[in-house]
Amino acid sequence: MQQVMIGRRGHRECVLGGRTKIIAPLMSADLRALTEQVARYADYPVDLVEWRVDPLLAAQGQQTIDALEATLRSVGAQIMAASALPVLATLRTGAEGGTVDVDSNDMYEAVVRLLADLADAVDVEIARGSSELVNDCHERGAVVVASSHFFEGTPALAELEDTLLSMDQAGADILKIAAMARSPKDTLTVLAAQVDAAKRHARPVIGIAMGPYGAVTRVSGRALQSAATFASIDEASAPGQLDVMATRRILDMLEPRGESEE
Repeated sequence: MQQVMIGRRGHRECVLGGRTKIIAPLMSADLRALTEQVARYADYPVDLVEWRVDPLLAAQGQQTIDALEATLRSVGAQIMAASALPVLATLRTGAEGGTVDVDSNDMYEAVVRLLADLADAVDVEIARGSSELVNDCHERGAVVVASSHFFEGTPALAELEDTLLSMDQAGADILKIAAMARSPKDTLTVLAAQVDAAKRHARPVIGIAMGPYGAVTRVSGRALQSAATFASIDEASAPGQLDVMATRRILDMLEPRGESEE
């Protein structure tokens, strides 16, 4: 599997494609809380911070892209300065479980391009993001995590495989799917898609089955091709998310440090 390094801003590097990495979300809309939290996250067994931008945008209300740019550049610069860890910036739209509705594709793409200027990595919802957007983010120096979220339930394996294929074809560096598990079979479907995609596309893959049935996918480990998992410190960003300390303990048991420390 191809390894992907995140950390272009002089932060501690995070390499996906070996031992499962832990990503902790920042969900606050308050600047002071954001900078305090991101500084504190370095004291936890966390490899990467996800700055969820949508709570901030929701608190800002309807604004022009110029006004949003000024806000995001200011807040983003302070987060990056306060963080010792690499930062993944994510605008999660309401359609995929986020806290803000972004009706215009032009607005969505403008914000994502701006985030690619600011952070080490950026999330691109593949339902909205084209290969052109992915390429633009790369040109700005950001690693691209393509994502797709299914909150109503888990699609058939073939649909998940097609979604992951579209991410690969768009040129994303890391492929992420998350689906609500309504049964044990749903959990197995997500894991099957993760294992298949890691082999087929040779890229780091993140597969998450949300909810109680899917908790095992959050600690499935490298044996099942899990490149990274999301775990909470202050506030969970999705249903079924485990806390950081428990996640680290479980992964350390499943992935004992050996010849490959990555």
